[in-house]
Amino acid sequence: KIKSFPILKVHFHIIFLFLTLGSMTLTAQKTPSTVIRPSVQPPTPWRPDTIPLAVSSPNDTFSSAPSDARSYAAVVYSKDSLDAPVDYGARDSMFFDHKNNLVHLYGVAYAKYRNLNLTANYIIIDLKQNVATAQPYADSAGVLRGFPNFKDGSQDVDAKKMRYNFKSRKGIILEAVSKQNDIFIHGGVSKFVAAVGDSADLKKNAPSDNVIYSSHAIFTTCNADHPHFGIVSAKQKIIPGKVIVVGPSNLVIGDVPTPLWLPFAAFPLAQGRRTGLIFPKDYQYNPQWGYGLTGVGWYFPLSPNYDVVLDAEIYVRGTFGLKATGRYKQNYKSSGDLQIGYRSTITESAKAEISRTPSWNVRWSHTQDQRANPTFQFNAHVDVSGSKSATNSLLSSNRSGFDNSYSSATNSQLQSSISFTKTFPGQPYSLSGSISHAQNLATRDVQMSLPNLDFTMQTLFPFKNNKRVGNEQWYEKVSLQYSASLQNQIRTKDSIQFTAKMFENTATNTSQFGVRHQLSSSINFNLFKFFNLSPSVSYSEFWYLRQQNRTFDPTNITYRRDTSINPNNKTDTIFTKTITQNGKVDTTYNNGFYRVNQFSLGASLSTRIFGTLQFKKGLIRGIRHTIAPSIGFSYSPNYTRYTDSVYTSNDAKFREIYNRYQDAIYGAPSAGGQQMALTYSLTNLFELKTFVSKDSTFKKIKLLENVNINGSYNFAADSFRFSNISMSTGTNFFNGLTTLSINALFSPYGKKANGLRTEQSAILTNGRLLNFLNATINVSTSISIGQIRDLVQGKTLKDNNPTAKSSQTDVAFIDLFEAFRLSHNFSMSVDRNFGSRDTTLFQNAIYTSGNIPLSKKWRLTVGNIGYDFVSQRLTYPDFGFYRDLHCWEMGMNWQPLRGTYSFFLRVKPGTLDFLKIPYDQKLTGAPRF
Repeated sequence: KIKSFPILKVHFHIIFLFLTLGSMTLTAQKTPSTVIRPSVQPPTPWRPDTIPLAVSSPNDTFSSAPSDARSYAAVVYSKDSLDAPVDYGARDSMFFDHKNNLVHLYGVAYAKYRNLNLTANYIIIDLKQNVATAQPYADSAGVLRGFPNFKDGSQDVDAKKMRYNFKSRKGIILEAVSKQNDIFIHGGVSKFVAAVGDSADLKKNAPSDNVIYSSHAIFTTCNADHPHFGIVSAKQKIIPGKVIVVGPSNLVIGDVPTPLWLPFAAFPLAQGRRTGLIFPKDYQYNPQWGYGLTGVGWYFPLSPNYDVVLDAEIYVRGTFGLKATGRYKQNYKSSGDLQIGYRSTITESAKAEISRTPSWNVRWSHTQDQRANPTFQFNAHVDVSGSKSATNSLLSSNRSGFDNSYSSATNSQLQSSISFTKTFPGQPYSLSGSISHAQNLATRDVQMSLPNLDFTMQTLFPFKNNKRVGNEQWYEKVSLQYSASLQNQIRTKDSIQFTAKMFENTATNTSQFGVRHQLSSSINFNLFKFFNLSPSVSYSEFWYLRQQNRTFDPTNITYRRDTSINPNNKTDTIFTKTITQNGKVDTTYNNGFYRVNQFSLGASLSTRIFGTLQFKKGLIRGIRHTIAPSIGFSYSPNYTRYTDSVYTSNDAKFREIYNRYQDAIYGAPSAGGQQMALTYSLTNLFELKTFVSKDSTFKKIKLLENVNINGSYNFAADSFRFSNISMSTGTNFFNGLTTLSINALFSPYGKKANGLRTEQSAILTNGRLLNFLNATINVSTSISIGQIRDLVQGKTLKDNNPTAKSSQTDVAFIDLFEAFRLSHNFSMSVDRNFGSRDTTLFQNAIYTSGNIPLSKKWRLTVGNIGYDFVSQRLTYPDFGFYRDLHCWEMGMNWQPLRGTYSFFLRVKPGTLDFLKIPYDQKLTGAPRF
């Protein structure tokens, strides 16, 4: 009735203000909704000696205001009042108990004070004590709903029940659940103490100055209502956003206490980078080193753009390793990281002799932002390792741990490169350089190129008239190109790399240096409309610092050779044979400065011929054949001045000719004498045009791409003027999934019964146009099961995502395997060269890798499994399984050929991921395939 009488409504406000005289400033508000009248009296406020968990619907004697009631103005009544208003309200109803100075809020109730926001289905506000009590409310079915939630800045707490004093800013929370970063804290009874200060300070510092004291609490990274694991402690102190400090604590897994106890612990919660301890990354077992810890260290943030990580690995048998990693990043400039590692490895021989082997590794990665300098680019990727021992080195890529996966166990190559490019605006030239490094961890061979420099000039047209009027003249098309390069190449062993011995020329060490200059000129123009004529001339000059010198030593050498034969994978049989060598050839090098030049000129004439055969009906509607013939002429002088000869045996009647610079970096001119050659080549392309009946369109298919035929005829040769004829072709099938390449070599000369070549043609000697010399055929396929299915169904090939499909309830059986990738490599090499033994070599292997998502939680993995059809054996199978245990994960990997397996049970990545039970073991007497 109040809404109908405005004057009465004003009197009601005045009476209400007198009835609520107290010491606090309140602002109450009711949101529009349906009014629910309680049927019984509300429960008494929460006191320390009584904590009701269920609330029945009370019967009010004075209901809340109507849905459109306005908020009451804030009024300060005394010096003891709060320094900020309290805003409260409810979705369903409010009940005012004037006798006890209580306000009851029902249904999505809230109370706001400064940064604090308290919500629940039922809230009681004590106006006299400045206390709010929040708890759930039972629905018509008797189920408790709307449990309290407490927010203060970044602090967010869920609880069964809570009580908060607005004046002292302290509260008691029953069974609180809060989250700090990725850690969930489940408290028994907790006390919340908020920051104290003026309004400005509280708005700025309150979230980080609040403190929570808990008893009988558990903290975990598991987000389940009942955690699967956690660290239980009797006392805890939590400073949100800073640290969690606990007293004596025990690790509990599945409600079962473990023997793992900690006297005390501190877990940092600060966001951003902070100096601190890095927990062990892994617990490992190596049959050679024993048990160990890896990844334990310390983190140092030096500045916003730089930081350093120091970590170590320690094993109980004495092996240890240290590693320092520095990272840097400058916006719009560059980023990268530098890692320096050292390991001291304990090894024990069969005679129980213990030795210590030091080894090291350096990794550096640097990437320059393209916006930093548009005229200069510098990038680096360095991965180098070494050992002082001449027999032991770092195994594969396992420089930081014990890893038996297929990729780690089969990777024995390290590659490094440092490169830069410099362009000069407004100038027609550029400069680039690089340093490269290749290392084989199995053979310990190291090959380095330091440095490589390349100076390149853009193509110039010296006779071009920039102010020309009329048609372009033929001489204006004359182009000029120049380039220069420098290389310094070193081959050595990793035990002496970066030492003075690395530059000594020995049986295992070679050091080569060379400079190459190249100058060429060419012109290209049309002749008789359908032909393209391209004359050219080129000059090359090489600078070397040494030349090869071979001498013959006639002393006979006798030695014994042992050979092993293992037919059909049975027991090895050893054969011993004594061999006498009639002398030997010794190679020495003369140091100095040597110039080697090479000159050539030539011209080529080319055109294109098209032939098409069309059909009006049927699946095949046309066949197109494109022929690109080319003939040319080339000339180069005699370079026999760079050659020499040497006997190779006491029984030899002739001397072997060799080039003194044949092993140089850039090589040397051919020792075959003067060249006046007519060259020819024929390139063919076959295409098929088919009719697609589904959408009445046409589709082009390339049958064979670039069928090439090449050869030459040397007018200056005194015999065997025709060169061998090479043929090559290739194509792909199934939208590029399968690639075919064929290369063959033929001779136009005849072949005797003893295999030697004759000067007569093959057609006169053997009755055939050409004699076959050698050929190679390669077929490579890589395809996933999902792509095979799409190919059969005529769909567009695409990448498959089995992980997403595994979460569906209705998944076809074939979908479980669609991430598997099948790879097949087949190659055949046939050699029928003159005077050599006929040989045929095969390589035929198929292998696969992938995973099978059996369900949302289970996954089988195949790191690799293959079969070599030539050797008839498996090729390093690698199997495993993975189980998602909600907040934990479990898995196992097994490599039967290597005789190793590993097992892990660990917390998922996060603050507590140092809790794990990994186990790596090498089997003895493991089954072998």
